[in-house]
Amino acid sequence: MLNFKVYLEEEAPKNPKPGDIWQTKGGFRGVNQSGNRQTFQDKEKTKAYVATKDTPKDEPKKDKKEPETEPTSKKEPKVSKPTGEVRESVPKQNPKNVKAGYDKVKPSIDNQISKIDDAKTKETAEDVQRRVDQFVNAETDEEKEEIVRYLADNNLIQTNTEDPKASAHKIYFDTVLTGLDRKTLGNGNATTREMWRILHEKQISIPFRGSAADRALADMSGKHNESGMVLLLCPEGSPSYEENRKIHEGNKEKYSGLGGNEREANQRNIDMANEIKKTVPEGAKISDARNTGGIGGEQLAELYNINDKIDATDLIVFYQPPNPDPSVKVPSAKELEKKLGKKFKEMTPEDLAERDELVKKRYGGMRKVSAKTYSDPTNITVKNSGVRAGSEYLNDPDMDEKLVSITKNPEYNYQEEGISKEESNERKKAMKRDYMATMEDKMVDMAKTDEGQKQLLDMWRKAHGCGSGVYTSVSNKKTGESVLHDPDFYCNPKMPFTVNKNDTSITISLDDNGEDALQLDLKTEATGPPKLLMRHLVGKGKKKKTEQYESFASAYRRVKSV
Repeated sequence: MLNFKVYLEEEAPKNPKPGDIWQTKGGFRGVNQSGNRQTFQDKEKTKAYVATKDTPKDEPKKDKKEPETEPTSKKEPKVSKPTGEVRESVPKQNPKNVKAGYDKVKPSIDNQISKIDDAKTKETAEDVQRRVDQFVNAETDEEKEEIVRYLADNNLIQTNTEDPKASAHKIYFDTVLTGLDRKTLGNGNATTREMWRILHEKQISIPFRGSAADRALADMSGKHNESGMVLLLCPEGSPSYEENRKIHEGNKEKYSGLGGNEREANQRNIDMANEIKKTVPEGAKISDARNTGGIGGEQLAELYNINDKIDATDLIVFYQPPNPDPSVKVPSAKELEKKLGKKFKEMTPEDLAERDELVKKRYGGMRKVSAKTYSDPTNITVKNSGVRAGSEYLNDPDMDEKLVSITKNPEYNYQEEGISKEESNERKKAMKRDYMATMEDKMVDMAKTDEGQKQLLDMWRKAHGCGSGVYTSVSNKKTGESVLHDPDFYCNPKMPFTVNKNDTSITISLDDNGEDALQLDLKTEATGPPKLLMRHLVGKGKKKKTEQYESFASAYRRVKSV
């Protein structure tokens, strides 16, 4: 009996809390609301148990404490001191088990590769297989990190979870790019657990493919982050306080209900809220705070002069002085459109500058913040836009028609009813290749001239929302670290840019050591049209350049500014 109890304890998550359930070889074990544990063969019985609380006669006696008196003044939330280390992970796997797990599935990989007709896809699948071979035979974490970072950075693998306490840690192949069945590596065996451990501990960003509940948790994590910071920043009794409180209470309940760690998330919000407070001028006092989510593009334009195509603001903090002047007349968005002769969505920060000043006089002091919560702060989604990239980013309106026609080509209709999953994936891949090849041709030509480099710089700045005066908060879910970047942090890259194609994506790298990069992907949706996704890769932009770009890069170093 003693040995059985010890075994169960060894299988338990670290510091299990009321409501936690985990699977063991003895069944399902859970912690009830009184902190006691029991094991059941049936998972549903375990769920029922963890929702209960022991009767008073069963509960241990506790020393009574006098109720704490309410402090006379509200204390500033305590700032945590994150170490930068990943807080929790899964155990390192036995190398023999890692290899054995892979040996079981390798024949299936060989068989699948032999049946791939597309030459490029087959080449990619063989490359993936070779790297997984290297992974299972690697002796150090450093070797393993290099391999899985390559697979992740090139979108060749996905995972089912970012939770160390999850019952299974799976690694999937990207079927579209590799031609391999996504579950080929196994259902959470030692091989995938070891790959997951490296991805997690080394904070490597990886596409996420989980259940509907998992996706809901990922979405709610961002909403909890935004509403939590707003509530912490918003003074009690301010105009938006009650609305902010209700929004966050709802997000808090949903986040916890989906399995989110509310305590850690709240601490990240506290840390970031305190960082935002530091940007408020000395002597000024915060008067209100608001989320922009749910306001809508037209209202954002009308109320706050925010063009949501170039302005990534998630929350606004208002402060005094300067004091608001409600009598200030701010021209409507329609009036500004008439004056400038262009649609509001087409306006640049320079177009909006004059109206910005009037908005600030009306509201007093303002701080705009873009809130981002990531497991890997070196891989940040900075832009998610439509596919009409010609006029918006390449200064070539004629490109719009070409790019849109590719996404609407019937041959690429991956949503067509009645086609197989394999056919749908082939169409996705063909569309992405065609779209990115068209983009690449244009961008390669641009990179060869000073004027083209200026346009690439403009693209970089638009993707990062430069000129809109938006601070960027980046919170690391794995380590708890919170960093607030000023509005110009991303906006003055070292030149020139080089353009690199990676089958179905394009990477625009900074030539200075190739460390930072902007990666463009065409993201397909289950319903609706595809989107152009832009990610900022920090310290990961070093890519192999073709000779075509190398010579120009060397020549362009003479250009001091663009």
